[in-house]
Amino acid sequence: MPSALSITGDLSDLQHAVDRANDAVRAYVTEVELERRRCAGTATRSPQAWTDLQSATLARLQSAYLVAYQAYRAAARDLEPAA
Repeated sequence: MPSALSITGDLSDLQHAVDRANDAVRAYVTEVELERRRCAGTATRSPQAWTDLQSATLARLQSAYLVAYQAYRAAARDLEPAA
């Protein structure tokens, strides 16, 4: 049976994974939005819609975040004292 210290360390690792996944989602959205604005300033003066590839990439990043978050919540729930 793992000690509480190792479980807490695992929980911390999961929290870091959640943070990294969230950062990746935010960074990607920022990157795409900047590209959209840059393109809008050169041609049509209206922002371009997200491409299918960009939308699919964002969906994968969001899925990775959701998996990490759900794993973190499940681990945190396991550490909560029984009522």
